[in-house]
Amino acid sequence: MLAFEIRINNAAPMIVAADNHVIADFIYGVGAVNPNSVVIAGFDDFHRYVWLDEEIHHNDEVHIRVVDVDKEKVSVPLKTTKESLEHLKEKYGKLQQELKHKGLI
Repeated sequence: MLAFEIRINNAAPMIVAADNHVIADFIYGVGAVNPNSVVIAGFDDFHRYVWLDEEIHHNDEVHIRVVDVDKEKVSVPLKTTKESLEHLKEKYGKLQQELKHKGLI
């Protein structure tokens, strides 16, 4: 499976992947909810995984590369949240209403 290998400064690299997608969100600046933060998360059909949620600083080095690994090589997430089917349906309904209101569907 394709995954990201992410290393920040001299920390050991982490391998992040999920069945649906992985998001590496780097936020730096004024006005953000958590300025100077990095969140690396992933999703599959019923779970949200978080591998990293911490501050970044000026001169931190972030290295990201795409790698092809076996699923067993993916780093263990710091946090896993299970989402119920009812919760997902509720989120879908709200998104559908918002898109209709904007004339996108």
